[in-house]
Amino acid sequence: MKLQGSLGRSSVCSGSSSRQFSSSTIVQAKPRRQKISQDPHALDKMKKFEFDDIPTAGHFLLDRKRQLLHYARLAEWEMPKLAQFKKQYIPPTNEQILRVKQIHYQGEAHPVTRKAVVTVQVSDLFKGDYLSSRDARKKFLLLAGPRWNPFEEKKDMIQQSNKRIDIFGDHAKLERKALDNGGFGVVKISCERFPNSQMNLKWCSDAVDSLIAEANKDAEAVKDVPLDLRHAQAQERSRANLDRKSAPTIRDFPKEWLQKSSSA
Repeated sequence: MKLQGSLGRSSVCSGSSSRQFSSSTIVQAKPRRQKISQDPHALDKMKKFEFDDIPTAGHFLLDRKRQLLHYARLAEWEMPKLAQFKKQYIPPTNEQILRVKQIHYQGEAHPVTRKAVVTVQVSDLFKGDYLSSRDARKKFLLLAGPRWNPFEEKKDMIQQSNKRIDIFGDHAKLERKALDNGGFGVVKISCERFPNSQMNLKWCSDAVDSLIAEANKDAEAVKDVPLDLRHAQAQERSRANLDRKSAPTIRDFPKEWLQKSSSA
């Protein structure tokens, strides 16, 4: 008897579960039908096209024309008012050696707008009284590390001489040219860790000040340390691979390596 009762209860449960499943699908389907019937853009509610309007692409074209006309009106009536804010260009003095680069998209939000890049010409830095001695100059370049780019110079210097520095030449000669002959290249420092471009610019400026202050401290300790030019050599190797030339042939074989014939 107990066995029959358990079987009866199980059959009732299975029947109720099947009814719940069937009823739940109908309940879920009802709101969807009602939603479609209430949609004003349903196909059965669309009116017949009477060819009295332009297509969607035409409306997009008109919106583009309206936008261009809006900016044309701004250029005609609003931009002349900016003349009262103009300032005369004053070239930087010899004391203003830092060059700042920032990107701005005229109000459009972009992650790159917070980045700030500060560059300083090594020759301008060495001409001033920022570094106390030759050892301080050397320590500054050592501390700069890969941020020192020996190949980048001013535009006027590039126009005067198109010769590229032989970074694989005599290391002692390169060091004398970098420290005694006014220096060459630029030091570039960038930052984008802060949410504001002015904060990143302040960090870059403080980093340059810290490099100069640290280079003037105990500069004789790195007197015998050679300049690290591995980053510049790697840059030059990659550039040489991009400027690929034709493959060597038998004509490129050194003539002094040829053996003299026995008859001669």
